[in-house]
Amino acid sequence: MGAAERSRGDALATEPTSRAADYVRGLETELGVTKDRLQVAIQELQTANVALKASNAELRSANAELKLSQAELQAVNEELQSVNAELAHRVAELARANAELKSLMEAAPIVPGASGRPDAGG
Repeated sequence: MGAAERSRGDALATEPTSRAADYVRGLETELGVTKDRLQVAIQELQTANVALKASNAELRSANAELKLSQAELQAVNEELQSVNAELAHRVAELARANAELKSLMEAAPIVPGASGRPDAGG
């Protein structure tokens, strides 16, 4: 084998190795880019998670306040129902008294000129 043949054989033998090395470098570059993107995505998710936790805490606080307000409104509602029942009872009493007075007025006719007082003239 001559020197020219050996040189050509060496070039053919190193060419696949060179292509493989280029391919590996390309994969390593792509892997680096993918790692960077993944890191950015992780940071964004962590930031979003912190924001969601804060929102969740605010919503829990608002929910607690609403439950307290609901309890207060329930107490006021019960008190108003009690007052309403008392007033309904009072209205019924006044209606009965009014009916009795009306009945008395209808039963005792008013005589013109009669004041119901003893005569002062004597």
